[in-house]
Amino acid sequence: MEFEISSKDLKESLGKIVSVSDKKQQFSNPFECLFAVKSDELEMLSTDNEIFSKVRIKINKTNGSDFSFLINSKNLFDIVKELSEEKIFFNLNNDENTLTLSTENSFYKLLTYQNENFNFCHIPKEVNFLSISKSKFLQMLNLTSYAVSNDETRIYLNGLYLQEVNGNIRIVATDGHRLSMLESNYNGDENQFLANGVILPKKGIQELKRISEVKNNEDDLKLFFDDTFIYVQNGKEYELTIRQISRDYPKYQAVIPQSTKNTLIAVKSPLFEAVKRIKVMSNEKSNQVRFKLDSNKIELSANHPSLGKAKEVVPVHYNGDPLEIGFNAKYLIDALGALESDEISFELNNELSPVVLKSPDKPDYLGIIMPLKL
Repeated sequence: MEFEISSKDLKESLGKIVSVSDKKQQFSNPFECLFAVKSDELEMLSTDNEIFSKVRIKINKTNGSDFSFLINSKNLFDIVKELSEEKIFFNLNNDENTLTLSTENSFYKLLTYQNENFNFCHIPKEVNFLSISKSKFLQMLNLTSYAVSNDETRIYLNGLYLQEVNGNIRIVATDGHRLSMLESNYNGDENQFLANGVILPKKGIQELKRISEVKNNEDDLKLFFDDTFIYVQNGKEYELTIRQISRDYPKYQAVIPQSTKNTLIAVKSPLFEAVKRIKVMSNEKSNQVRFKLDSNKIELSANHPSLGKAKEVVPVHYNGDPLEIGFNAKYLIDALGALESDEISFELNNELSPVVLKSPDKPDYLGIIMPLKL
């Protein structure tokens, strides 16, 4: 049973699935991946039982009927990525449970495994997908995922919340101290599960970013939601099924101020760079930096008990009374780093109320940072 394939195509395809396969599977081999060889196509399936990834790639099958086998995808990927761009010839020997890989100057023999216990969750047939621009969806993920919580005791915050709101997809992330939210339109019928909201886990976020970055003939991702999974297609050659976090998401709307009375407008780059420099002198536990706001400037300062003090002044436009407010510098850096805008606005009421971050060229984006008590 033989087939041949371009090393470039195989490397690209393996790169899409190797991160999904589980390196700590208890009852099977690590990085286990199913190869299903058909007449002119190789189907690669990988899973950790929470995320299921499928990639299809064209091949030249030289002889034999259709067949399948399990193989260590990381081991194969490590080999293929070092090969030059050339044809690779594969030969499966079921009697020895081996797969030989050969090029003009290379030869490898890899162990294969039987696939009786390989479980995979396929995308349901004849479902009504909704469509969203890949570039737009990737931007939504990048602008919100920084605020996902790392606190494993609050699993409902360990992911992105996707919800249909007024005909748009809204993505929300919060860890209880900050929040990021963005909306975008989509094409397709309303989905009852998306209307109720679904939570996408952190590993699923990374795989969704990966599938959104793939360039092919498709401009849109196709998404479908049920009560357990999120199903994603990028053309006919790349599919993801992601198990949702089965928890209720908190009422995040409660932390968004209904109105604010003070606005600070700053050029992003000088403020961003100043916060990064000042953070060096902040306390490692709180990362606290102090903002002293005046009509045309912010005075940033930090005080480290064993290292010393730092102070910088950044020009801004501020329409409120003089005010001092504390921030976690890391939260500011994450939020400012995610935005590509030249100008950033901070809307606030006082030194204790939530601070709203906005960007003129992203009207559907909203960020929240809770200040620190000075």
